[in-house]
Amino acid sequence: MKTDDMLILALRSKAADGEHPPPASLAALKGAEEALGFSIEPFLGRVYTEVCDGVVGPGHGALSLVGKETLVSTYAAFRLGSWPKGLLPVWDWGDAIWSCVDTDGHIVTADDAGPPTLTDYTTRIWLRAWLDGVDLWRQIFDDKEATILNPFNGKPVVTKVRGTPKGRPWPAN
Repeated sequence: MKTDDMLILALRSKAADGEHPPPASLAALKGAEEALGFSIEPFLGRVYTEVCDGVVGPGHGALSLVGKETLVSTYAAFRLGSWPKGLLPVWDWGDAIWSCVDTDGHIVTADDAGPPTLTDYTTRIWLRAWLDGVDLWRQIFDDKEATILNPFNGKPVVTKVRGTPKGRPWPAN
């Protein structure tokens, strides 16, 4: 059995918990690609059509292809601004932080604090790490500490805050 097939089976097993939606149809995938104007990276397409339609993965889970708040509608809304063409926001971490997939299947960190950052992950490696319990947040951000004033007593307190994204500028040249 090929490695991709084994990963799909492992993801399918994880998604069989009753909390994940059923897979999207091939027609839904093709419709999404037509609306996007480009093809979804093939392995990610397999996840949508063979595992489940969204929810799987880190953060708040992958956006779905079908429904109210979808991959296509989110991408279209982002493109109204200066969002790069072909950078698909897939996993929402909250607080304007996204793990995205480019057309080559690389994971790119996007947040409101700076330009997109290319990680060392591909879609396959990313989802395998998630299955293995890797804390992907710590893999994509350097932690740092900041001293803030407690709003209730005015005393300084040290807290962890999101650091800078790990990686290199995207797109890679």
